[in-house]
Amino acid sequence: MSNSAVQAQWDLNGSAGTTWETVRGFMVASTSDNVQPLALMACERFGATLAMSSETTKKVQRVLLPSEPAPISFIKATVGFSQNDCASQLGKSAAGLRFLGLAVPLVTSLNAFEGAKALELMLESTTDDATFLPTARHLKEVLGSLEARSLRCGFTELFVTWQMLLRKEASMHLRENALPRKTYFLGKAPTPEMIAGLVDVFRQVARLGPSTVIGATIKTGYAAPWVAAFTQWCVDPPSVFLEDRPVVERPGSRIRIVLSTDPKQPLEATIHPSSQSSHFPPLCAATDPQPRSPQLYYRHGHS
Repeated sequence: MSNSAVQAQWDLNGSAGTTWETVRGFMVASTSDNVQPLALMACERFGATLAMSSETTKKVQRVLLPSEPAPISFIKATVGFSQNDCASQLGKSAAGLRFLGLAVPLVTSLNAFEGAKALELMLESTTDDATFLPTARHLKEVLGSLEARSLRCGFTELFVTWQMLLRKEASMHLRENALPRKTYFLGKAPTPEMIAGLVDVFRQVARLGPSTVIGATIKTGYAAPWVAAFTQWCVDPPSVFLEDRPVVERPGSRIRIVLSTDPKQPLEATIHPSSQSSHFPPLCAATDPQPRSPQLYYRHGHS
């Protein structure tokens, strides 16, 4: 996981010190894609608060950003992406690259309204100054400008891979628990509230580091394949358990996903401190959850 310089909050108050060349780049990109300049700048600043794996960042640079046009001889024209669009401008900074990494799952697995809603919740929870907070409509426009490029990055394929892997590896356990094997892993992405909560969990794990936090355990139901894919995309491949039995083991992973025998289980996250141990606690050692949001619960596990 790339966890260097993950900030707790973002703001645009420091924009006065931004160079004219940078401001000009945001203005040109916003005009090119017909989005609000301040919304684009807010998304770039927000990127500094995100945990994003180095593998995903490299993929964004390698797959999403290139803008080389392709010639079409019979109409004597070239087709491709603009070299001055929003994606190109965001790709000029580390924070912007992290935001692009987050945008890929949002625009390829959620509808436009849900993606904008999830992003709005994330921005709201990571700033104390609502003066420059973009509206959901403006965020929808920013995400829409990134959709065509994002489709090439392979998050959908990663999601399907986890669906197939979990269906194969967990089928025996599901049969024993009389759960619907054919439909259990066909769930779509979680709600915007749940996704915003997941991003916050990853931020905490990345910011606090291994000296303070061992990792996190996430309990879920139908959304398990998407959660697993999103975890691998943002952090690293997770270990997966059905109740207390291992289904997919990834030594060294800092995120552990637990499949609930209740398919409608809302997301439930436990942050594990490292004050007394350097290993994950037993799955049965968790305490009762405390509400964090309508559909995501946090709890602090015993270490």
